[in-house]
Amino acid sequence: MRIRLIAFAFACALLAGILNSGTRAEVVQFHPPQPYSLQTLYQQALDACPKKVWLCLEGQLYDIAMVNGPRAAIDTFGLMRYQGLVPQTFDPHHVAHHIGHHTAMAFGPNVQAYDLCPPDYDYGCMHGFFPVFPQRRRNDGGGRRQNL
Repeated sequence: MRIRLIAFAFACALLAGILNSGTRAEVVQFHPPQPYSLQTLYQQALDACPKKVWLCLEGQLYDIAMVNGPRAAIDTFGLMRYQGLVPQTFDPHHVAHHIGHHTAMAFGPNVQAYDLCPPDYDYGCMHGFFPVFPQRRRNDGGGRRQNL
């Protein structure tokens, strides 16, 4: 656990210097994901996407991540892959990356939300989590922005 916290802190510090967003994001406070049944989430995704088009199913996964957490979304994605609903050419790491991005947006850029990400698909969820990490910036009075 300590190593994960150190890795999280290091990555956040590194990314705070790399990201260059001029907008200030509202910081979301952590709240636990809603409980779920994998079969129910899977069936709801299929019902929402009767033609089983990937673009629709992908959107359902991101919605699931934002309500039920990344484990629910990644497990639903795995079930979709097992059932042959995901094209074999799609990179699962990339999908997990986007799930991580949506996790940070929904549950906040914090250690508790980061810890919701499972290591599946080469840590894709964790990788996707970091670009949401907000920059804390201020204007120095001369029109330039400085990192705090």
